Amino acid sequence: MDCPVCGKPLSAGEDQAICPHCGHAFALENQGDSAAAEKRPSKHKLVVGIFFMLAGIVSIICGIVQNDDLERRMEAVLAGRSANPGTVWIIVGAIVLVVGVILLVWHFEKAKQD
Repeated sequence: MDCPVCGKPLSAGEDQAICPHCGHAFALENQGDSAAAEKRPSKHKLVVGIFFMLAGIVSIICGIVQNDDLERRMEAVLAGRSANPGTVWIIVGAIVLVVGVILLVWHFEKAKQD
């Protein structure tokens, strides 16, 4: 094996950490590669964020479908009920959707920093 910097041959024994001719450090290159591999962002936030976004969208759609009946909404308001189930689905869906967006932004910001 030859040194990639000075081109002089290295001993065929163990892997050397430093070239005896020019001082090129081989171990630091390998450690840098493994450290970069360890710093890669986890995909957990990405997967969970996408799942939360999809669940939030489905929940909002379910709430809109439940609120579609004007007569039912008016009866709920006139009966003094604070919120009908459709409105609750919309609120929960919006919260879950926001959490999903936050997780996705967090994942991509972490990936950009690394």
